[in-house]
Amino acid sequence: MDNNENIIDKCIFPKEENVLYKNLVCFISSINAVFIQFEKDTYKVISISNKVEDILGYTPQEVLEDTNWFIRNIHINDRAKIIEEYRTSNILNLNNILTYRIRHKNGKYLWVRDYNTYYNEYIFSLLFNITEEKEQEEKILECTKLINNIYQSIPQGILLIDTNNYKIIEYKPTAITEKEICSYLGVEVNKSLKEIFPQEILNKIFYFIDRTKQLGTIEELELKLNILNKTKYFVFAFSKVDNNQVLIVIDDITNKKENEEKLRFLALHDVLTGLPNRKYLFEQLHQLLIQASRHNRKVAIIFLDVDNFKDINDSYGHEVGDNVLLAIAESIKYSLRPGDIVGRIGGDEFIIILDDIAKLEDINIIINKLNKAIETIPSYIKNKLGIDIIKVSFSMGISIYPDDSTKLDELIKFADMALYKSKELGKNTFSFYSQEITNKLEKRLSMLKKINEAIKNNEFINYYQPIINLNKININELDITKDLINIPFDSVVGFESLIRWIDKDNKFIPPLDFIPLAEETNLIIEIGKIVLKNGINDFIKIKEIFSNNNFRIFFNISPKEFENPYFKEDLLNIVNSYNFNFNNIAIEITENLLIKNFEKYNEILSELNSKGVLICIDDFGSGYSSLSYLVNLNVNIVKIDRSFIKNIGINYKDEQLIKIIVDISHSLGLKVLGEGVETLKQLEFLKSINCDYVQGFLFAKPMPLNQLIYLLSNLVS
Repeated sequence: MDNNENIIDKCIFPKEENVLYKNLVCFISSINAVFIQFEKDTYKVISISNKVEDILGYTPQEVLEDTNWFIRNIHINDRAKIIEEYRTSNILNLNNILTYRIRHKNGKYLWVRDYNTYYNEYIFSLLFNITEEKEQEEKILECTKLINNIYQSIPQGILLIDTNNYKIIEYKPTAITEKEICSYLGVEVNKSLKEIFPQEILNKIFYFIDRTKQLGTIEELELKLNILNKTKYFVFAFSKVDNNQVLIVIDDITNKKENEEKLRFLALHDVLTGLPNRKYLFEQLHQLLIQASRHNRKVAIIFLDVDNFKDINDSYGHEVGDNVLLAIAESIKYSLRPGDIVGRIGGDEFIIILDDIAKLEDINIIINKLNKAIETIPSYIKNKLGIDIIKVSFSMGISIYPDDSTKLDELIKFADMALYKSKELGKNTFSFYSQEITNKLEKRLSMLKKINEAIKNNEFINYYQPIINLNKININELDITKDLINIPFDSVVGFESLIRWIDKDNKFIPPLDFIPLAEETNLIIEIGKIVLKNGINDFIKIKEIFSNNNFRIFFNISPKEFENPYFKEDLLNIVNSYNFNFNNIAIEITENLLIKNFEKYNEILSELNSKGVLICIDDFGSGYSSLSYLVNLNVNIVKIDRSFIKNIGINYKDEQLIKIIVDISHSLGLKVLGEGVETLKQLEFLKSINCDYVQGFLFAKPMPLNQLIYLLSNLVS
């Protein structure tokens, strides 16, 4: 006899009927449920089937030994209700079906459905595990709740329409229906759309209702309605419910439309000034030129560029810079005639289009008016931001349709070329386009191309001019009549490295023909690296011939090179890649460069100086010299500009200034180098005031490496 038979033996059912007994045992064994018999007053379990272990995890023995097992394991939130249900059923002698949670042995609660009945003093229950069913119900309930919440929360209005009479069967109250369409237009249940919408849009709505009904497709209609004197935009989405009903979902897209309009404006206008941008401006110019062609009118295109705008940004900050641009934009608009156009095409660049120019004097009148308006900008900035700016000016380039060209892109290009000419003339002016400008710019572009090719083909070479230690020269012994001046070999302390260019056709290109353009286009940075590498290679060759390793090569560093954020890193990497001694290198920089950003640049000089690089201030006295800077500068040599040296014996004041520079430099522990020495008289004066070093044509002109080696060889002999 299995465990279920033992349970039945404990039950109070009579066992005389053997068939009934066997059927009961078979039934309890076959169903997936827990059979329980417990006392109706104490709820103590008298017997329980072995299914309890499969379903609830307890053995029958554990249940029977625990007198309070049943009540204690019912969920606390269900317990009172279940006990009350049992008592009510007992009083009324009713069978009952209960649903509650009961704890599994692992601590989790299972949902059970309890089919129970009363017999004498006992309750008989069959507990079925309905946890999965309950969880599924809860998921469905949650989904239903979610769908309902979504339905209630969506802002769209919903109308259910009878397709036979176009009456509203039902509508969903939302902000759109209650505050917009429905409240104002009087939407109500059983009201026809004919009574609600104006006739001009009613036909469109009917068309889409009928189309949706016939095709079963989802259709959309965008409508513009005037509600409470305000233009509103809506999208009506139509979908078929059945042959007699169509659902209309109404969405308010007014904000979207307004945002699209803003985006369209931003796509065609400059964000800061609100002026037309490059794209929109050129579209307008294209249309204007078409009209000008039809009506035989002249059009002026003016490129305007703010002078030294970068300095304004760097000196006063971008807030001031932005306000200057705003003020310029307003000044230009104020100065133009109705029908003229101005746009900002980027940075500090504006384009002005003057329509229907009868004569060139018309342009002059507008430019004069514009200049007067621009003069007020400093006071405007002072009043608005409390900041004093010295002056705002601009340069302009002008091309004329159809005189200069009938093509838009050429007119723009020619105006840009004319602007470049204005910049060359010193800024704060305007220039009209001419063929001469084109020729000059074409020459410039040709030179730029050649410079790039020269960098690629390694056409640049170094020339060298010796630097002489004046203390090791006996002037009385010098013979300046010879081709090679007789100076001691050990008086040569180094050489200034100078860039020279011999192109692929073996033609010598003067430095002034390419260095300014290389500076302007930043190609000087690459050229500077070439000069450094050439100098190191040449020094290695000199070192192989002459035992003196104390020579220094003086490299001229242009402002663009030094301002390059990677200058120091590039210099150190190149020198280290050759395993070259920093003590054989000197760099020359201009004083004006250091004044721009004293602390930052002085820190770079300090680091290079600490590695052994000699620092030389070039052309001292030619710019905004400040002797106070010398006190804190990490420099070793002050190089007096040739413009002072050439006046020795001619200008007493220049001589005294040179002497002052030498005395102050020496008092600060600095050496002095006089460049451009061409006469014996100049040399004697510099010697008399204890100048340390000199260089110039008196000793040698700049020369290529082979001639330098020849010169040094003769000095040795």
